[in-house]
Formats: sequence, structure tokens, C-alpha cells
Amino acid sequence: MKHRDDVDGLRAFAIIPVLLFHAGFEQFSGGFIGVDVFFVISGFLISRIVFDDIAAGNFSLAGFYERRIRRIFPALFVTLAATTAAVSIIYLPRDLADYGGSLISAALSVSNFFFLSTVSYFDADAATKPLLHTWSLSVEEQFYVFFPVFLLAVWRFARRFVAHALWVVWAISLAASIYGAIEAPRFTFFMLPTRTWELLTGALVALNFVPVVRNGRLREAISLAGLAAIVACVFIYTEDLPFPGAAALVPVIGTALVLWCGQGTAAARLLSVRALVFVGLISYSLYLVHWPIIAIYEYRLGARLGGWTSVLVVLISVLLAYASWKWVERPFRNRAFLSRRTVLATGFGAMAAASLVGAVGPATGGLPMRFSPEVVAIANAEADVSPRRADCHSDSRAIAPEKSCIFGEAANPAIVVWGDSHGVELAYALGEVANPRGVGVVEMTMSACPPVLNFVPLGRAKCPDRNLRVLDYIAATPALSTVVLVARYDVDAYQDKPALIAGIMDTAHRLSGLGRKVVILSALPYAGGQVPRMAAFAALAGGPTPMVNASFADWVDEAFREFPKQDDITIVEPSSFLCTQAGCATTQKDGPLFFDDNHLSVKGARLAVANFLDEFF
Repeated sequence: MKHRDDVDGLRAFAIIPVLLFHAGFEQFSGGFIGVDVFFVISGFLISRIVFDDIAAGNFSLAGFYERRIRRIFPALFVTLAATTAAVSIIYLPRDLADYGGSLISAALSVSNFFFLSTVSYFDADAATKPLLHTWSLSVEEQFYVFFPVFLLAVWRFARRFVAHALWVVWAISLAASIYGAIEAPRFTFFMLPTRTWELLTGALVALNFVPVVRNGRLREAISLAGLAAIVACVFIYTEDLPFPGAAALVPVIGTALVLWCGQGTAAARLLSVRALVFVGLISYSLYLVHWPIIAIYEYRLGARLGGWTSVLVVLISVLLAYASWKWVERPFRNRAFLSRRTVLATGFGAMAAASLVGAVGPATGGLPMRFSPEVVAIANAEADVSPRRADCHSDSRAIAPEKSCIFGEAANPAIVVWGDSHGVELAYALGEVANPRGVGVVEMTMSACPPVLNFVPLGRAKCPDRNLRVLDYIAATPALSTVVLVARYDVDAYQDKPALIAGIMDTAHRLSGLGRKVVILSALPYAGGQVPRMAAFAALAGGPTPMVNASFADWVDEAFREFPKQDDITIVEPSSFLCTQAGCATTQKDGPLFFDDNHLSVKGARLAVANFLDEFF
């Protein structure tokens, strides 16, 4: 395929939004769609090469993978080595052990599987995973394991139906993506089956399996419309949008339109500007290096990028990417540099070596001997969660109310903890004190689903039905005499905060009308960072434990106080026992009260229960 400068410029339109989105520039709220642009470009470029070799009878899997290794491995493994060195010095034991797993998976091109099982791409804690971005490289490499073989088989046995076969796979993958974006968002985001259509979109254009447009004016309009679609998504989309799914059609089709009709047009001339071509040339290295820098910075300082720090990170990333492109990428792409056998052996050797290094973290528990026992104990508080969190708490799946976990005296359930994930540890801690009193505590919690009727948080279409079922179950079970309503009030997915508070009060009044006693836990102070981590680094530096202000929690408390008081509805304000004029405590002498930046640890939940125990017994 003849080199096209406009394709390099299109790569710049992919990497710049990703870089600025990750660096904290809020205007680029949809910058994550740059990865989808990359997928289309990759499918466009690679499929043409594979197809031409197959058609000419020259295709070789060994030759194909040699080219892939030359293109992908050098910059990747240099980045992995540098990141591992930094993480080994800075990261706390549990996080280093977790990093070891991500290093192995990145080296073996399966990091999308690893992160599917450990974190959501848009979670706050995802920002401190230095290799999170390698999920997309894994998706690509998995695609190129299957795609050449598939194309070769169709060419050999059903040559006339190559286009039909690709269109069928494209349609199946797109349908799965649209369905999965709602029903299984994490799988859909990270996994190949629901991303295949994006790579195939580029392939279908490259292989001329779409009609050729010969009218010059129409080509101009189509290519500019494609470019405009990409740009619009960068500024309009947000991370709350179910994605990829139907939403990904806009940037994917937009990219395809530019590749399809762009040559010789105004769009191509714009994309061929030298500055954009340069950014496109270093885009792979820039994608690799920028995220570890951001993740390690935010991990160590416990603060998000913003202002001049964002600008500085962008500049450093560009400089390092240029160095990687010039002195790592380019030499290895030269076919005269190292033989095929040497390239393949070196590539597999690098995978094995990185896997062995990655195994050290999990095998040693994250090399805890690097820190004092005090620091390690504080850091390990991030594991101070309900031991039955995985079994009893609904994440995307909804546990039927009648199958909910019961803590304490299971034969005599009388208390229900109903809410989002902020209720998990509370239910466990309440069960501890209920058990000796012969009372059971039922946990009915679901992530990002506050106990509000007819309320649909972003990305939680099942929440209203879930809450109606919980209310019906409580109404049909008179023994459940007390209900604790728990929610996180500062989460973006809940959007209208006054409506959220009013909705919780409406639920309380409905329960009161059913003869139930209601306890509402008001807002927790927001820590603004991973508390065990911040406290561990504070102990490492010999400084005071971190405290935070209660401005948002105070606002929620005031909003609840505006409602008329009722004897059977009690509002408990965590700020009353966590906060003083000096600020709100995130730790006590014997450990952190939160296991992350917003959830009470079991220790914190026990403190909360101790402060409103009289409401139950």
C-alpha cells in the first residue's frame, strides 16, 4: 500500500484526544474515542498487506508475525522495562503485586483479560494502573492472531465470498457490541468479540468492499464529514456514555469515511500538515509512554493532573515518544537489522523475561521488605472490606431480594441495608453487633444504584426494576422492621443531587407508610484519594495522617434537615463523628477508616455502627 501522509495525520487525530483526555483536560471529555480511531486505521493498513500477500500466494505467518514484532515489541518492551523500574521503587506492596499481574498480561498480549477482571477503564483507581492502556494493544494482537488465518481460509475455500464473510462477522460483532454496552459494559469495552467490527471497518474500506465514490465534490463532503464526526465526539462524548456500542459508530464510521474518500481532498491536505504527520509518526510511542507517566504521578502524589502539571506531562510524553520513535522504533523496522529468526527469538524471549519479572511481585506479596511494617500495615487496609463483598453485593448482575445475604442471626432477619456499594461494609459491621442480640441483617446493595424509585443512574438501566423488587420484598416481609438507606451522594452518575436526596426521602416515606423504621446514612466526607495509600505515604514521610474537609457532606446534611422530621425516620450524619473544626478524619491510630477514596472500610463501618447503634437496639 502506497504511503499516505493523511493517514499519519489521522493517527494524530487519534492520539492527541487520548493524550489530552488522560492528562486531565476536561474539554476533551470524549478523547477516549481516539483508541477506536486507531482500531480502524490498523484494520485499514494491515488487512491490505495481508490480503495482497494472500492473493499473490506470498503470505507467510512467520513473515507476518516478524513484521508485527518489529512494529510492536521494541517500543513496548522498552516502555515496560522503564515502567517496571519506576513502579518497583514507588508502589506499595499490594499495588506492586497487582502490577506484576498486569506486566505478565501485557507481555503476553492478554492485558484486556486481566483488566476485565480487576478494574473498569473509567474507575478512579484505574488512573493509577500504569499498564491499563495496553488493553487496546492486546485486542489488536488477538485480532491479528485470528484474522490472517480466517482470511486465508476463506480465500482458499470460498474465494468469491471473502467480502460476504467479512461483512457477516462485522455485523455480528457490532450487534454484540450494541447489546453488550448496556448488558455487559466491561466485557464489551475490553474484549475482542465486541471490538472486532471496528478493526473490520478499516479492513472493508482497504479491501474495496465498499462502493467507490468518483464524484470529486461528494468525496470532499464525505471526508470532511468524517473528520467532523471524529472531532465532535472528542468534545461531546463523556465517560458516562455506554461505550463502545452504538455510540462508537460515529467515530468509527467517521474514520472510515476519511480513509474511504480522503485522498486528494481538503481533508487529506489538512491531515498532511507536517506537524500532524510528525505526531502521527510518533503516535505509537506516544500512546505507550504517556499513560505510565500519568499513572505513576497520580499514584504517588494522590492528586489528579491539572493546570501546568498537565501541560508538563504532555511535553515530557512528546519528548520521550520522539526518542522512542527515533532510537527504538525506526531501527527495528529496518528489515536489514536482524534476521527473521533473531527477531522471532528475541520477541519470544522478551515475552518470557517480562513474565518472569512480573511473577516476582505476586510471588513475594509485592516485595514488602522495601517498607517498614507500619507502612505496610497501613497500606494493606485497602483489603479491609467485607469478606463476603464478592458474593453478596451486586455489581452489574442483580441479586434477587429473596437470595440476599444475611449477616448475624440468619433465622431472624429484622434489619435491611438497602443502597449502593456504600452499604456493603455497613451491612457486615451491623451484622457483627446484631448476631449476639439474635437479629439478622439483610444486605441488598447494588453498585451505582441508590435506593430511589424511578431513578436511572447513568449506565444502570436495571436500577429502577431492582429497587421496585426490593421495596416489594420488604413490603411482603413484615419481619423486616428496620431499613437502612445508604448512598454515595457525590458520584457523577447520579447527576441531579437535590433530586437524589428528595428521592431517598420519598423512599423513606414509603417505607414509613409500610410501618417500617428508617435510618438514612447521610453523605460521607470525600477523601479525594486512596486513603490507605495516602496514609501509608504520610507515614513513610513521617507526616500527619491526611484529613479532608466536609463541605459536600455538610451540604447534603443541610439538604436532609430541610425535610420535616418524623419519629420513625432518623438521619445519621457521618460528619458528626468523623469531623471536627480541623477537618474530617480518614484514619485513626490503628488504621484507615476508608479502603479507597470514598468507601468505609470494615473498621470505618464499625465506627459508624457504634455511633448509631441505639437506633436498632
